[in-house]
This record gives sequence, C-alpha cells and structure tokens, in this order.
Amino acid sequence: MKLLLNCLLLDIKSLAQRRYEVASILICSASLTLIILVFSSLRVGLSGVIETAGSDKQLILLGNGSESEVISSFSLQQVEQLKTLINANSRNSIVASELFTNIRVADAAKHEVQVVAVRGVSDDSLKLRNHFSIQSGRMFSSGRRELIVGDKLVSRFPWLGLNQKITLGSLEWTIVGVFATTETVAESEVWGEISLLQDAYNRGAIFQSIRVGVEDAANAQAIVNILNQENNRINLVAKTQRHYYAGQIDEMIQFVDIIAIPSIIILILATGFSTLQSMHTMIEARQRETAVLRAIGFSSLNLATSIYSVTILISIAGSVVGILLTLGIFLQSKAVILNHLSLSEVVFPFSITWQSALIAVLTAITIAFVGGLPPTFISLNRSIVTAIRKG
Repeated sequence: MKLLLNCLLLDIKSLAQRRYEVASILICSASLTLIILVFSSLRVGLSGVIETAGSDKQLILLGNGSESEVISSFSLQQVEQLKTLINANSRNSIVASELFTNIRVADAAKHEVQVVAVRGVSDDSLKLRNHFSIQSGRMFSSGRRELIVGDKLVSRFPWLGLNQKITLGSLEWTIVGVFATTETVAESEVWGEISLLQDAYNRGAIFQSIRVGVEDAANAQAIVNILNQENNRINLVAKTQRHYYAGQIDEMIQFVDIIAIPSIIILILATGFSTLQSMHTMIEARQRETAVLRAIGFSSLNLATSIYSVTILISIAGSVVGILLTLGIFLQSKAVILNHLSLSEVVFPFSITWQSALIAVLTAITIAFVGGLPPTFISLNRSIVTAIRKG
C-alpha cells in the first residue's frame, strides 16, 4: 500500500508537466457529462409532463380520423349528436367543444416571432380543467376581445404578459390574465372565448376537438369504447386525456433520443480517443522513470493502479465541472420542445436528478478507464532495458 501511495504521489506531481493532456481529458469528460445530463434532463422533464398532462376521467375526441387537433374538425350537428350519445351512457358528464389553432406572434419590435397555440374555450371547458386558477390579472370577459395566457408561456415570453396586445385574425386582442392548471400542457397556450375566436378566424360553427368529463376512469374507458364504435360513421378518434398527451409526449421523447444517442456516442468516442492519446503521451514521456521504478522494486500492478487512479481522478474532476456547468446554465431554465402533432411548443423545467449525474460520472470514468488501457498495458509490458534506452 505504501508503494502504491508513493507511485500515486509521483504521478500527481508530474501532472503539472502534462497540463495539455490533463486539460484534454478534463474537457472531454466535462463535455460528455454535460451532454448526458442535458438530454437525460429533457427526458425526465418530459416524463414529468406526462404525469400531470391529463386525467383518466376525461376524454378528448378528434374528428377526420386525426391524431392532431390542428387538422381535426367537427360540425355543430356532429357535436350535438355526440353530446346526446355521451349523455345517454354517462351521468353527470360535461361536454365542451373547443377551437384550436396556431398563430405566429411577435414582440412589439418584431424581433422575436414564435408559433403559439390558441384555444377557444367555454365555461364548460374551464370546468374540465383541474385546479384552474388565474394567477394574475383577471378572466376574460364574455363578448370582448380578451385573452388569458398560460404561466409557462409568459415566463418564456414576457411580451405575452398582462395588458399586452396581439393580433388574432385581423383584430387586436388584449391579454388580461395569466392562468395556471395542473394540466401542464395547457400552460403553454393562449385562451379566449370560443365564439369570438371562431368569428376572428371565419370558422363558423366548426370545432377542432371535444372534451368530455365523466365520473371515473372506468366510465371514461367505457365511453371511449362506445365512441370508437362510431368511428366508421363519423371517422372519430376517442382517447382518454392522459393517453392522448402521453402519445404526443412519447413522440417528443423519441425525437430527443434521435438527437441524443448519436451525440452521446460521438462524445464517448471522442473522450475515449482523447484519453488514449493523452495517456499514451503521458506514459511515453515518463517511460524511463517508470522503468527505473520497476527496476528498484515497484510492481507493474502498483504502477498501473497509480496511473489509472490519476486518470480516474481527472475524469471525476471533469465530470464535476460538467455537472456544475449544467446546474449553472440550466437549473433555472425552461426547456422548450415542438409538439409536431399540434405544431405548438411545450414548455417545461429541466429536471436534473442525482441518478442522471451518477450515470454521467460513471460513464466518463468507464470511458477514461477503457481509453487508458492500451497505452498502460503496452508500457508496463515493455522490458525495463528497452524502456530506459527509449526514454
């Protein structure tokens, strides 16, 4: 043990002479850790959205056989037929038809243009939103061109805050309130009175979706089964709210994976190659010293363990830097991912967990260990005489 500690001390003292190699391992380990944490935080954050996105006691109905509100539509006659069918099979149900569209809005200076989801709602729509509340300002007034905005949208775009004006259709509307609800996806939307929005977009008596609230999850599933039997007649898609949002968010998670997996693989290869090259340079520069240590009684095992210990310490230091950078940059940030089905954005907080940090650190250590194996093995199996001559 004493010999091992002496070897380790010598290796640590020599790091000052190998600052470029040390910096290379540090930077690669930090970059790998940061990328793993960012993508895992996106996955965890999106998974958290699923948990609060909807209810098993509520349904979403879409027309035209669509999976998206953007291209779904119902006529007033279809809405009334579905209301009759639902009320005949469920007591105390609430049925609310809604308008949904996307708009491009910009700040006053026209410097920032964003696609924002706009939803036309009624009193019944609000009854179906769990724990709906106005956080600031007030509710829009019936018959007036007023809007309320989800708090996650306002936190990202302050120019969509209280008393701001935006154009919908060809008319100017005023934002009078900021709302929150446990249906987190809705907090990235702008809401207004459905009849006024239908007029603004010349939709007439056309609706994009129908929301249904029933007594319990079992009743909800029974209604889904009944409504899906109507599919051949009106090309209807009926899902529980949780199932509907989970499907959309799963697609977003898959999109994150498509970007994350190649990025992480590239960084793993880069970190492994950097470690291999840096370790080779460090070991070759000290091969005479290593040979002398072996000649005076230091075992190859002690020397290898010492070299690897230093490499792992550097990798851990790089990972800590990566974790601190991630926390500093993203801890208070909001992540934004485009929902390809609704063509609108979903805003959610980064969720950096200790499990993700541990996985990132262990990955960096493993890559450093594997990358350092070839040069260490070659150096310590070289004959002492050859090593002294080459050194």
